[in-house]
Amino acid sequence: GEAVPEGPAVQPVGLSRPPEGEEVPVMRRIIAERMTRSKSTIPHYYLVVEVDVTELVALRREVFRRHGVRPSLNDFIVAACARALREVSQVGARWTEGGIEPLGRIHIGLAVALEEGLVVPVLRDVDALTVPELAQRSRALIEKARTKRLTPGDCAGAAMTVTSLGTFGIDFFIPIIPPGQSAILAVGQAVDRPVVHLGKV
Repeated sequence: GEAVPEGPAVQPVGLSRPPEGEEVPVMRRIIAERMTRSKSTIPHYYLVVEVDVTELVALRREVFRRHGVRPSLNDFIVAACARALREVSQVGARWTEGGIEPLGRIHIGLAVALEEGLVVPVLRDVDALTVPELAQRSRALIEKARTKRLTPGDCAGAAMTVTSLGTFGIDFFIPIIPPGQSAILAVGQAVDRPVVHLGKV
C-alpha cells in the first residue's frame, strides 16, 4: 500500500498546519485551543425557541424616549439572562473537581468579533443594572474590545455568554460554550414574519 505521512491523523479545529512559512496568529491559536478544549470537556446540548419581540421593540423606543439611551435588543436579552440566572441559579453553577460550584455574582460575557478573532469581555453584576445602565456599559466594553484595550480581568468570571449574529442576517446558529462557563445563548435576527395568534394570522 501507499506510505502514510507522519504526524497526527486529526488536527484540532483551527490548528491545522498553515502553508509553509505562514504563522497562525497567537489570538487565533488560543481561540482554537480553548474552543477545542470546551467541545471535548463540556457536555453540549441545544434548545431552540422563537420569540415574538414586537413589544420588546416598542419598549426599546420607549427607553430611548425616556432616558436618551438607545439600547440594543441584545441589551434587553442580556438583562433577561441576568434575571433568569438569579431566579434559577443552577443554570450558572459550574462543575469542578470538588463538585458543583454554585453561582455567585451574576457576570455575563458578550461575544465580540474582531479581525483577529473572537473575544468575550464580561459585564459584571448585570442583575444590579437598569437597561439604560447596561446599554452604556455594554457599549463601553465593546468599544474597549475593538480598540484592543481589554485586560485579562475584563474577560474572566462570566457564568454564561450571549452571542448575536443578527446584524449579519443570521436566523439560527449553534455556538460553543466558553471554557469555565455553563451556557451560551445564540441570538439571531429579528424579522417580520406572519404568525398565528388566537387562531388568526
